[in-house]
Amino acid sequence: MAEDESNDKHVPKWILTIRNIVLVVIGLLTAWNTYRTGANKEELDIQARKMDQTIKQKEFENELRFKVFDEVKTALANPDSNMQEVVRVMVEQILADDSAFQQKMQTVLLASNNTKKSIKEAMKNTEQYQEEEKELVQQVQRTSEAISQLSTPASISEEASARKKFRIDVFHLEDIISESHGRAVQIQKLLMKKYPTYDIRLRLLPKSINAREGYRIDSNQIRYESGESKTAKEVYDLIVQASVFPREQPQMHQIAFPTPNYISIFVRNM
Repeated sequence: MAEDESNDKHVPKWILTIRNIVLVVIGLLTAWNTYRTGANKEELDIQARKMDQTIKQKEFENELRFKVFDEVKTALANPDSNMQEVVRVMVEQILADDSAFQQKMQTVLLASNNTKKSIKEAMKNTEQYQEEEKELVQQVQRTSEAISQLSTPASISEEASARKKFRIDVFHLEDIISESHGRAVQIQKLLMKKYPTYDIRLRLLPKSINAREGYRIDSNQIRYESGESKTAKEVYDLIVQASVFPREQPQMHQIAFPTPNYISIFVRNM
């Protein structure tokens, strides 16, 4: 070390300065390469974990498809068993996030001569309900946009137009249809008489739909949002006064999801 310092005495200062700069640069480059190598390794590890999760998810989805397909084949091979109803619900619920494969399994069930007539009807009821829900969502969206575009208080004609767009759906539950259908028809007639400009529709609520979160109706109900509370109370009073239900009156159920100009009534039991 002493010898190096002695030799440095005979080296011009500017060369020593350049040498020191070079040493610093080399040190920085070494540190940067070490850091980048570590960062690249960490990034590769993250990508590898993501790829592994994707592969496992695909394997699970494929395994699920094979399982459902096997259950469909078993149900069709034994048309006299109660397995077809279970398989129908399995196809509609478990495959809800896999629309392409779900549609294929539904096509198989509908096309097979071994599928019970009641199962085919139930599947068509569910399909019809889903189409009606899409139409309702579009209608609610259009109503919301129309309301948001009003920059001044509504005129008499605008209020009349809004009332014409008001919709009430009267659902009768499939799981107890012998009781629910007649009372739903009675309610529809009462509402059509009281609100001639409203769109009053009678709809079936399939068992597979009612099993979903957000439904699970186990009582007579009137569902509405805060903006429809007045009309909902009028509907409730009308049903009670007409003695539609001899035992259980509808429960008033306010929802948080915005559904402008829309009320739903669920008819289940007495």
